[in-house]
Amino acid sequence: MASLRGRFFTSVIKKYFSINPEVCKDPVAKLQRLNKNSVYGGPKGFNKRVIPLENAAIEMYECKKNQNKFLVYYLHGGAYIQNLSDLYRLRIRKYSRIAHNADVALLDYRLAPEYVFPSALEDALDGWQKLIDEGYLPENILVGGDSAGGNLALAMCLKLKDSGRELPRGLMLFSPWTDMTGSGSSYETNFNLDPMFGGDSALSGDQIRAFQSFGVYAFCLDADRMSPYVSPVFGDYEGFPPSIITVGSHELLYSDSLTVYEKMKKAGVDCSLVVGEGMFHVYALFGKLIPEAEFAMKQVADFADKLFSGSL
Repeated sequence: MASLRGRFFTSVIKKYFSINPEVCKDPVAKLQRLNKNSVYGGPKGFNKRVIPLENAAIEMYECKKNQNKFLVYYLHGGAYIQNLSDLYRLRIRKYSRIAHNADVALLDYRLAPEYVFPSALEDALDGWQKLIDEGYLPENILVGGDSAGGNLALAMCLKLKDSGRELPRGLMLFSPWTDMTGSGSSYETNFNLDPMFGGDSALSGDQIRAFQSFGVYAFCLDADRMSPYVSPVFGDYEGFPPSIITVGSHELLYSDSLTVYEKMKKAGVDCSLVVGEGMFHVYALFGKLIPEAEFAMKQVADFADKLFSGSL
């Protein structure tokens, strides 16, 4: 059972942040309103600069204590609709610390519905190459992402692998959105449990197909949803770097994480799965506010520490 604070935040999300099609008719507008204005300039002890890309930009936060040219390349979530917000800038210090005082690069990629697949993937790859050109070695880069950002992190690494290019040192994924076909079992079993995406009844058959045309899937448009670059759940993970995935057991997207984890393990990847019992989408990002999130982030921190100390 979820903790008391976990249940409290679940009720808050269901009441104020639900984007279920039964109660939210325009998810694009709702997501675009959330966290739109930036008021946080970044933490002390970091130098901030903006690196322009061909069609996007990277917000680079260089840690003054970084002695090893380590880097966290983070890809934000928000269904490919929501902008890079202070929600992510507030975590810069945390991500830097767990990666041995790494620099942190936040990609500000193009957004749907104006820009659809493969725009964000192109931006992520462009950003990756720019960071390499800046002198960061792939073996010193930890790639992270939540929700759509987790999708983008996996798609980018699959593309790098398929192109014969070097992969990052590791991946940290928070509730990655990996299946645009809704083929996982949790789309049916967890629909009435998920406070953000779910409703009051089970989701199955024609309802699943109708759900796929909902506004949160705007970035897909006419793309092949079984392409690994759109739905990484269909990817081949042989040769992937060590990875850690956190996911809530009540998520509609629970099977998105579980299937990728199982495929990684089968491919021989050093992968860990942290499941928050009774938890919701991207619960781990709530940190110390929820015991389950605090535990998950401790696992991620231990993973990153081992990664950069050479234990993984």
